[in-house]
Amino acid sequence: MSFAVTGAPQLWTVPAGVGSITVVVAGGTGGSAPSQFGSPGTGGAGGQVTATLPVTGGDTLSIVVGAAGADGVANSGTAAAGGYGGGGDAGTMSPVPATPGGAGGGGSFIFDTTNASPDLLVAAGGGGGGNETIDGGCTGGSGGSGAAAGASGSGFGCFPSMSGGAATTTDPGAAGSGSAADGSAGAASPATSPTSLGLGGAGAANPAGDSAFGTGGGGGGGYFGGGGGGTDGPGGITGAGGGGSGFLAAAATSVTAAANTAGDGSVTISYLEPLATTATLTASPATVVAAAPTTFTATIIPASGTTDPIGTVSFTDGSTVLGTATLSSGRATLTATLSVGTHHVTATYSGATGFLSSTSAPLTFTVTPAQVATSTHASSTSPAATPPTTPPTTPPTAPPTAPTPASAGLSLAATGVPTGQLSVIGIAAITLGGGLVILATSRRRRGKHS
Repeated sequence: MSFAVTGAPQLWTVPAGVGSITVVVAGGTGGSAPSQFGSPGTGGAGGQVTATLPVTGGDTLSIVVGAAGADGVANSGTAAAGGYGGGGDAGTMSPVPATPGGAGGGGSFIFDTTNASPDLLVAAGGGGGGNETIDGGCTGGSGGSGAAAGASGSGFGCFPSMSGGAATTTDPGAAGSGSAADGSAGAASPATSPTSLGLGGAGAANPAGDSAFGTGGGGGGGYFGGGGGGTDGPGGITGAGGGGSGFLAAAATSVTAAANTAGDGSVTISYLEPLATTATLTASPATVVAAAPTTFTATIIPASGTTDPIGTVSFTDGSTVLGTATLSSGRATLTATLSVGTHHVTATYSGATGFLSSTSAPLTFTVTPAQVATSTHASSTSPAATPPTTPPTTPPTAPPTAPTPASAGLSLAATGVPTGQLSVIGIAAITLGGGLVILATSRRRRGKHS
């Protein structure tokens, strides 16, 4: 992702699954002074830093890209304007002809604006504006790269006291002094938000009547702004602007510093595209009876590569969350006991650094009622059992001639009948209450005697 100068903060949201970004942040260069007496006053280089920053998917970053400071225009009574990003204006001169100095370049910044209070992640300072003197050019101070101070103006025609001071990581650049006029110091406050940046100081104006000489260069913007250069009037000596300072969050790694001499600043963000994933869900056993547990297993498969996804999986039954589990070797398991009925269970992978989130297709899962055991025997505390509706089978009638074994305890006796006068006609056996009752029919024999 590349960001160029727009004159306003630009927003960018960290994609899901991205855990770190590599940034290249370059501040704007300082403006130059035209050559009227031999050597032009070149603007200072902007700071440039490359670093890797930890981020979280969904974070909102606000990006400020600093612009180069405007070059001074010969014989113009209008001061060169500082670049967007906190660059300071150059000094003015009246009447003309004159050799006005260049303006300070703007710093470039990345803020994390996810929360209400923005956090500065990185800044690259803008370069100070250059100027030309009767003795030669004076180059503006370079901007700080990352957590580094800027620099003061330098060159054959520069006097250190007249050049704007370099901003440090704790203080703004001091104003350049001059017998005719002093420049302005950088703003006392550092950059705290995309709309509150470290401002460079303005260059000093050259008093009227000394139109043959230049004006002070503007200070560069940054974490703290650089100071503006001063002038000495008739002596033909002016000061360049100091460079703004940089900033780098403590969590940054793989840091390298450089210088930007290309004019406007820039910001580039690079990151690894996270892998898509596929979530599948299985249950064991496939169906259960009431009150029996089931183990659900979610498998998360990346679109490519050999690294298993990390993170957590949430298991839901419709809108009811059953629980969450942590992935191990690409799998997460959860044991749950569901109510009787049909359920539609899904597994949702939250995603993690390098991996996008995914949700499985619903798994239809059935819980059946438990089998209820029944008994045909009445308990001692239960109501009397209902007699069976099928009539009992009538015991078979024993054959008349079949004697009962003695071991069964059966005896047959006849009383009150004289021997020889009783004739047994038939015998029947009936079981009652576990005992055996013998029924006999007889007929008295008629004889001659009564």
